[in-house]
Amino acid sequence: MKSFSSRFMTLRLAASVPVFVVLAFCLGCAGPPAQPPTPYINEELGNFPVHPELEYKKGYRYAPQELAGTDFKPTWTGHYWGPRRPENYVAFYLREMKAREWKLRRIIEKINGDKILEFAKETEGATIKLQRAFNRKTARFACSLVAEIRTLGLQHFSPEENYRHLTGSSPGAAVAPAPAPPSDNVEKASPIKPVKGTLEPADQNKARQELIIE
Repeated sequence: MKSFSSRFMTLRLAASVPVFVVLAFCLGCAGPPAQPPTPYINEELGNFPVHPELEYKKGYRYAPQELAGTDFKPTWTGHYWGPRRPENYVAFYLREMKAREWKLRRIIEKINGDKILEFAKETEGATIKLQRAFNRKTARFACSLVAEIRTLGLQHFSPEENYRHLTGSSPGAAVAPAPAPPSDNVEKASPIKPVKGTLEPADQNKARQELIIE
């Protein structure tokens, strides 16, 4: 009798497992469908200056649907190859980007000769990476150029630049008050007392060390 009841419980548990799996699967299907990732659209940016020696390889445009209707502009990335060294193309891009009203922000020079040029124009930023790489097609070292144009955020600018963008003026230095005229009546300065609710350190040297550490 005992063996019969144990077999019955085993069969009952085995039958309940498929039901649980089916219910879990159906509950998963009832949830909202997963959104497909934003595709990268093949595109070459027409306004980007291309050196006559550079060969276009590929380019992509990325525009998330959830940012449609905002100030976000599609991010574009282009890849090119050139036969010479990276430094041979720097002067061309400094001149051509300036002609298109891009302002140079900085030039990053790497030890191996690679160059990174960063530009800004209103709310957009452009980064041009010139890297020395091996070209399997020609079996020689050449220049790999990767350009990216994207919308800039507050994190891409310094505090002074953000202040100028928001107010239209540069932060001026605070005007120091005029010194008081000298007086013959010299009063003894009262000792500085700690503010109520604070602690006054007994050892001034220790307090100075704590201030330096912080």
